[in-house]
Amino acid sequence: MRIAFYLYTLLAAAGVYVSERLIGIHLATHYQKAGDSGICGGEGFSCAEAASSGYAEIFGLPIAALGMAFYVTALVLAFVARFSETWRPRLADVFLLGGLASVAYSIFLAVVSATDVGKLCPFCVALYGVNLGLLLTAGFTHPEGWGGGLRRLGGAITSKAFALTVGLLVVATVAAQGFYAHRAQAAAKGAERQKQIAEMRKPAQFDVEVGDAPGKGPADAAVVVVEFSDLQCPHCKSLADSLAAAQKAMPGKLRYHFKHFPMDPACNRIVDGRGHPQACEAHVAVVCAQRVGKAWPMHDLIFANQRSLGREALMGFARQIGVDVEAFGACLDDPSALAVVKADIEQGIELGVPGTPVWFANGWREVGAPRSAEILQGMLEQRMATGQ
Repeated sequence: MRIAFYLYTLLAAAGVYVSERLIGIHLATHYQKAGDSGICGGEGFSCAEAASSGYAEIFGLPIAALGMAFYVTALVLAFVARFSETWRPRLADVFLLGGLASVAYSIFLAVVSATDVGKLCPFCVALYGVNLGLLLTAGFTHPEGWGGGLRRLGGAITSKAFALTVGLLVVATVAAQGFYAHRAQAAAKGAERQKQIAEMRKPAQFDVEVGDAPGKGPADAAVVVVEFSDLQCPHCKSLADSLAAAQKAMPGKLRYHFKHFPMDPACNRIVDGRGHPQACEAHVAVVCAQRVGKAWPMHDLIFANQRSLGREALMGFARQIGVDVEAFGACLDDPSALAVVKADIEQGIELGVPGTPVWFANGWREVGAPRSAEILQGMLEQRMATGQ
């Protein structure tokens, strides 16, 4: 029975893994309009087309999720049979019945894939092999062999082992449905975010009010950049470094303004989940430093220490740049300082900023940080050349 246990466990675990991959393909196909790649893109194969067919779902739930529930149930039953001598002989009939049912369904899917869809999904084919392996294991390890096992199938449906299996399958199906719903919700949000970013990347010019945002460079600079930034965002740091380099390479031609857009749900209403949990207070720290003319030193220190931005670290930064620590600490708790940050966030939301960094060069919107300071400089020089 040990050999049967190891085979069942290996096959069921493989089934769970492949089912999870198929769920991912289903989500990518439906929410991201993704096509095929890798082994799914070979001649005569297409997982995307299989996932888009009417046979890929039952009552709105992907058959991959139902398959995951089936394999999880098989995995649990394998452990029950291994460690319970009472249930072991009873479950032998259920394993054989389940193997026959899964192989029959595999044949059905293979036929419709080859005829109606016109292509096969390699991952589906892998599950056909898993199902065949489960059937062969059930038949060859049945206490009464193939013949005796097949003769007992009629009684298996009314057995306690079958009732146990159905109960486990129901629980596993509900869990699989929840797992799929959670991933589908995340995929839908991701698709919406990608859509927003795609819209953001389209050329568009805006009138961006600078207000009291910290700025560097001459007021009459040919190019004015206004960046909505998050002090805990690595790409924002990269953009800030590139802007500093561009200012040195373009003396007198670039002015840069810093706007607060921390991706922290504590102060940013469009952020879900944890985001950057120390970002709000870090931005408040810049506001407090700005009140005493030290915005940029605080900005640079925070960006240089993105991984350590607790209250104690911020107080240390204030001391380091020569700001009165007691007054600075009081400012961190001042609602008016947080209000400055929230005002920038609301301005960013009105401008359609979905995340960071988003920056405006002479009002023209750009998304993300260029790969190098040289690329950024080229973009800014193009703005100067075109007079935009």
